[in-house]
Amino acid sequence: MRVAPLVLFVTSEHDDAHIHRLRAVLARRRARVVVFDPARFPSEVRLRLTYEGADRRMLLTADGRETDLAAVSAVYWQRPRAPQASPRVPAEEREWVARQSTAALDGLWDRLDVLWVPGRRREAEASDAKVRQLEVAERAGMRVPRTLITNDPAEALRFYAACEGRVVSKVLRNGAVLHDGEKHLAYTHVFRRRDLHQLESVALAPVIFQELVPKRIELRVNVVGDRVFAAAIDSTASPFAREDLRRAEHLVGCTAHTLDSEVQAQCVRIVRDLGITFGAIDMVVTPAGEHVFLEVNAAGAWMWVEARVGLPIAEALADLMLDGRTKRRRPEVRAERV
Repeated sequence: MRVAPLVLFVTSEHDDAHIHRLRAVLARRRARVVVFDPARFPSEVRLRLTYEGADRRMLLTADGRETDLAAVSAVYWQRPRAPQASPRVPAEEREWVARQSTAALDGLWDRLDVLWVPGRRREAEASDAKVRQLEVAERAGMRVPRTLITNDPAEALRFYAACEGRVVSKVLRNGAVLHDGEKHLAYTHVFRRRDLHQLESVALAPVIFQELVPKRIELRVNVVGDRVFAAAIDSTASPFAREDLRRAEHLVGCTAHTLDSEVQAQCVRIVRDLGITFGAIDMVVTPAGEHVFLEVNAAGAWMWVEARVGLPIAEALADLMLDGRTKRRRPEVRAERV
């Protein structure tokens, strides 16, 4: 009897629409799915890694169910929480327990020599480094905006003048910032003359400054292994989305887009060279038709593109995980059309 493939989801986002969508697609393919929330370890989940001669088992036990992780064919990693100590552990010892638990899980992840989407924890986190992304994109042959990363207000002012005042500012790491007790996303900000008086604050933390690239359209390119799914977004149609698409992606038009073979190959190479198997690439097409790389997000949202355009991204992710090809394989580019 053929054994159904097993996919391990490492995530805390049980209510996330992406998780539900992927689990439904995998279930239809007769695949088994196990969801593991690291925050339940070690208080609610038992781990067993053995090194006893030929006996090298990897077992997780949760909710009375034991899973042999040697049967896992792929891992889907989506923003999991860190391990958390049991409330029974004294407060002053909980950080120590969390560190030991993280080390144990790191050992487990290293032993799972299977395909990871978008990548192992270290690879997924490393791929988010904006400086590295720009270097990888340049090596792939793609144009990147003129960029300055600095905590020197004088250098920021010089760059502003060199770009004739057409500059945006961005954060080095995505994520929310806590302000007045509430979390706020740090969006891309078009730097205007009235903002010049704030440049002294640059000395407090480094900032990315980039030239403001004129755009005809914006592209969201979802790369799944060696498959490329591109959507054209008319972000200029909304003043809210013009600076940062995340502000109002639901307010702008979105259509399927076919990239030429050279740009497709560049996108696949960027994702591959970052060491990941999935990446949501943002780029701009200028009025002259030039493609300019902005950034790539290994944890980028893809369901809104799939839902509005009809690109089968969830199916492609399921194909990738069930096929089990590792990222070490040099891919051939496959363009997807609808």
